[in-house]
Amino acid sequence: MTMKAAVAFVVLSFLVYLSNWRTINAGDRQPASLLPIALVLHGSIDLSMFDRHYRNDPINSTFFAHTERGYFSRYPLASGILAVPIYVVPVRASLELVR
Repeated sequence: MTMKAAVAFVVLSFLVYLSNWRTINAGDRQPASLLPIALVLHGSIDLSMFDRHYRNDPINSTFFAHTERGYFSRYPLASGILAVPIYVVPVRASLELVR
């Protein structure tokens, strides 16, 4: 298989994967999308920096566990941790824009 055929296969597979153009409304997406930001900014899995956005929302607040140490995901952390390399550049760039 040539490189061109391999790239075409990957692109085609991705298009088939996204063919319905809808996102899956799963509960673990909120903590999984916020965890890389917390890791990049603070080096911690504590999601307390986002609590004001979810504190009064009964639906979304069920995705977080509140303890005496802070807010944490009720779901496994692997997807959020694996996404850190993708988030590093945008999060660091947004910090530079704020300064």
